[in-house]
Amino acid sequence: MDGGLRGHWHEFSIGNNELNHCYIISDSTVNTNKYTLGGIYKIKNANLSEVAKPMYYKGEDLYETIYTKDTIQFNDSIIWVKQKNDIETFVCDFSAGLKLNIAPFETNSINFDLEEKDINMVLYVGKVKKHFLEESESVYSIQLNDKLAPIDKVLEFLLCIHCDNKSMNIAIKMDKNTPVSFIKKLENEIIGEGIFRRNQIYYLVINPKKKIHGYNNYY
Repeated sequence: MDGGLRGHWHEFSIGNNELNHCYIISDSTVNTNKYTLGGIYKIKNANLSEVAKPMYYKGEDLYETIYTKDTIQFNDSIIWVKQKNDIETFVCDFSAGLKLNIAPFETNSINFDLEEKDINMVLYVGKVKKHFLEESESVYSIQLNDKLAPIDKVLEFLLCIHCDNKSMNIAIKMDKNTPVSFIKKLENEIIGEGIFRRNQIYYLVINPKKKIHGYNNYY
């Protein structure tokens, strides 16, 4: 692999400072939106064309690129910016690929109630990115899969005829500045019909000093 590609990249639309995606590239893997939508694919002896092909291929040719030490520009529409391995990058990654900005609740703990592998359903809650404000009824919103939705659509989203709803773990990846009134209304929507219990709800929390994350029953 081209050594200059190794590292942590954030993708932006040119002229827009809102994060589209993040790519963490090593010798053997490319990790896309690690802390949000997630996805890993393996590569071997890759160059720029092979790494970017799933995202920015046009027919048989890669979009025209301008490649510097810390940036890669694809035509006049997309730019990747290399990131430092710091707390700002760590927090920012939780908003990658979303229509929301999410700076998670913080903790000093290194132990959590739930791990990523034990999640059954995910809700994203945060401040709507400026580019998507026209899709939302309020500044703070919920994202269900790739759609912004009001609170009264959440229970319908969570219900699954093939699932044991009583044993489901619901992870809420929420911005720490979300109004308490919004949080309480959301919780009431989830548990109000008696299908789900409060102890099935887990909130994303991070330890910024250790740069680790997990899920707790409290926020």
